[in-house]
Amino acid sequence: MAAPSAIPRNFSFCLSKPISKHHHSRTFKSYSGTRAKISVVPLNGGKIMHSRGNFHEPSLPIRVLGHSSKFLQVFGVMHLIVSLGIILAMDKYLKKAFVAAAIKFPSALFGMFCIFSILVILDSTVPAAATSLMNFFEPALMFIQRWLPLFYVPSLVVLPLAIQDVPAASAIKICFIVVYCPGTTGSTASAHPYICNAAVQIFGVSLYSVQIWDKTAYCNLPQKLPKRYLLCWWIPENSNGAVVGWLASLSVAGYTAIAVRKMVKTEMIPAEPMSKPSPFSSLEVWAWSGIFVTSFGAAVLYPTVLGTNARTCLPFLLASTVLGYMVGSGLPAAVKKVFHPIICCTLAADLAALAFGYLSKSGINPVLGYYLTKASSNPGAGDILMGFLGSVIISFAFSMFKQRKLVKRHAAEIFTSVIISALFSLYSTALIGRLVGLEPTLTVSILPRCITVALALSIVSFFEGANTSLTAAVVVLTGLVGANFVQAMLDKLRFQDPVARGIATASSAHGLGTAALSAKEPVALPFCAIAYALTGIFGSLVCSVPLVRQSLLAVIG
Repeated sequence: MAAPSAIPRNFSFCLSKPISKHHHSRTFKSYSGTRAKISVVPLNGGKIMHSRGNFHEPSLPIRVLGHSSKFLQVFGVMHLIVSLGIILAMDKYLKKAFVAAAIKFPSALFGMFCIFSILVILDSTVPAAATSLMNFFEPALMFIQRWLPLFYVPSLVVLPLAIQDVPAASAIKICFIVVYCPGTTGSTASAHPYICNAAVQIFGVSLYSVQIWDKTAYCNLPQKLPKRYLLCWWIPENSNGAVVGWLASLSVAGYTAIAVRKMVKTEMIPAEPMSKPSPFSSLEVWAWSGIFVTSFGAAVLYPTVLGTNARTCLPFLLASTVLGYMVGSGLPAAVKKVFHPIICCTLAADLAALAFGYLSKSGINPVLGYYLTKASSNPGAGDILMGFLGSVIISFAFSMFKQRKLVKRHAAEIFTSVIISALFSLYSTALIGRLVGLEPTLTVSILPRCITVALALSIVSFFEGANTSLTAAVVVLTGLVGANFVQAMLDKLRFQDPVARGIATASSAHGLGTAALSAKEPVALPFCAIAYALTGIFGSLVCSVPLVRQSLLAVIG
C-alpha cells in the first residue's frame, strides 16, 4: 500500500544545502544582490518556479539543483516508512506495556494524549520544533487518511462467522436499534426504508416490508416472532418510517450544536486547510492485481507454501481487499451513494475467499478464519489491516493540534455537542436494547455504535462477554448508513450551519460519515475531524469510569 504514488501531492522537501544564505521565508540572495523566491511544487510536478525581482524565468527541472526526481521519490518513500513505522512501533510498545501492567485504559489513547501534550508544549516554547514535528509525520498521516476505510473492513468480511451464534430474532433487534427504532419526535424526519434493507441484507435476515397508512407505519416481521416484537409508531406525514439509532444521534448532536451556537454567537473564521490524499493510479491497480493473481494461484497449488494456511492466504486476501477498495473508490458518485466503497471492498474479499474455498474444497468459513485469526504469531490479512487501528487513534493528536485554534474558538459548541451526543448514544442504545428484549451481552456489544472502531473495541473490552466482531460490524454498519444518507438527512432536518453539520455527522457516523460529507462540503471537514476524534475520546474516557459502566449495565438489565 505504500507505493510511491501514495505520497501526498502536497509533500514538500527542503534543500539539503542552501544556494547561498537561507531564510525562513524560503528566499535567498542571488549573486546579483537581488532577492528571489523559490516555490516548490508537489513531487508529481517535478519542477520549481524560479523568480528574480519582477522577471519570471521559465520553470527549471529539479535536477538543475542537483536532485533527481527519482531520488526524491525514493526519499519520500523512506520518509513515509520511517514516520509510519514510529507511530506503529509506539502503538505496539504502549499496548504491550498496558497489558503487562493490567491497565484497561486504551493504550493508543494515552499515546495520543502524550503526543498532543508534547506538541502543545513545543508550540508554546519552540514553535519551529512543533512545526518540524508535524511536517515529519505528515506522510504517515496522509497514508492513514488514504487507507483509513480499509482498516474497518475486516469486521464486515468475517461477519458471517461473527453472527453464527446470534439468533435471527436478535439480529433483527440489533438492526432496529442501529437504524430503525422508535423514539423520534415529530420534528425529526425518518431515514429512507432502504437503510433497513441494507442492514437486513448484511445480517442475512429477511426483515420486513413497510406500508404506510395515515400516520402509522407497520413493520411486518416474520410471523414466528412473538407479537411483542411487532412494533408500531407514530411518524411524521412526510416521512417513510421512524428512526432512532443513527438518525437520533445525528439529530441530538445537530440540535445541540445549533442551540449552543445561538447562545454564544461565535462567528465563523477560515479553518486550517486539510490536505487530501492522492487518488489511486493505474500502476497501483495493476500492481495489486498482479499480486492477487500470483498469490491466489500459488495458494491453490500449494496451500501451506508459507508455513500455514493463514500466511499463504494472506497475500491474495489482502490484495482482493485493496483492489475492492480501489475499484469502489473509482465508481461514479451516483453509484457510491448506494454502493459504498467499503461494501465493494467487503464483497471483493468475500468473493476471493469463496473462490478459494471452492477450489480447495474447504468451504468459505475456514478461509474467513484465515482472514482474521486474531493471533499475532499467525496473522491473516484482516489482522494486518486492523493492526493500524491504534495508529489511527494516535494520529488524532496531530489533527487536533492542527485545528487547535478552531477547537478553542468553537469549544462550547464542539464539547457540548460531543458530550451530549456520546452519552445519548450509549444510554439510548442500552435502554432500547432492554425494551426490545435483546440479550444483555449483545446489547453491550453494540453500545459504542457511534464511535470509531478502534476505540469502540477498547470500550467493549471494559465489559465482560462482549462480542468484539459484532461490535466492529455494527460500528461499520452505522458508518455506512451515515455515509449514504447523511447529507440528505441534514438537509431534511434543515441544518444549514457548517459547524452543526460537521459535528452532527461525525458524532453519529464517525469516520465514514465524515469522509462522505467532507467530499462535498469541505468547509465542514475541520469540524467533522474534531468531533470524530473527540466523540471516541470522550466515549472511552466515560466508559473507563466504573460508576458509568455500572449504570449502563443497570439500564441494560
